[in-house]
Amino acid sequence: MVGGILIGVVGVSYSLKEYPPVIWAFFFGLIIASAIYIGRQIERWTALEIILLIVGAVGAYYITTVTPVEWSHSLPVVFLAGAIAISALILPGISGSFMLLLMGMYYFIVTKTFKEGILENFDPQAFLTIGVFALGCLTGLLTVARVLAWTFKNYRFPTLAVLTGFMLGSLNKIWPWRTPVKAMNEAGEIITNSTAILTADSKMKILQEINQFPANYAAGDALLVPAILMLVLGFVSVFLMERLGES
Repeated sequence: MVGGILIGVVGVSYSLKEYPPVIWAFFFGLIIASAIYIGRQIERWTALEIILLIVGAVGAYYITTVTPVEWSHSLPVVFLAGAIAISALILPGISGSFMLLLMGMYYFIVTKTFKEGILENFDPQAFLTIGVFALGCLTGLLTVARVLAWTFKNYRFPTLAVLTGFMLGSLNKIWPWRTPVKAMNEAGEIITNSTAILTADSKMKILQEINQFPANYAAGDALLVPAILMLVLGFVSVFLMERLGES
């Protein structure tokens, strides 16, 4: 986990800022492969599993379309995000980082708080935020994770069906080529002009984005070839880890 945090701070946070389509494509490939991996573990598909798959997919898709897509950064919310992220570790194919991405908390925790707040500025508030996040992780490991483990143990196939649908529906949030259409500037004003958002010198909080084809991507270089390569790498890595785990 420590190694993952260091890689995220140094590599992922930099890539999200400089080459967003590439890193999002990698996550996209990971989630597609993870959904296939989990779906293959369901030995029998009944009407219940199919219904739960659809419910999970629709529910996850709806979550990705809610505006704003970013949670509050208050300490209670940071605590809850830590509990949810750590709980994901016991479920096959879902990572804590992925859950933070869905909650819109990944960039805040890894970059704003950990990298900029602790490694660069030694901000006391950043230390407090990380401490609350760690406490949430510990609490989630001792409580929520046990509930999820019980559900997975006693209702294995229905749980796997929900997880498969959840990941398929969440692909909307991971699509590599997204252009912001609504943002809030530092003065609290809502901006709905994509060009103004992309060319603004001040920092803006993105509230809503639309998915686009690479040819229509307006937020910079589409980086189509590197993105496709990273998507394939993310897809293959899941099954490679599965193969290594079985050996």
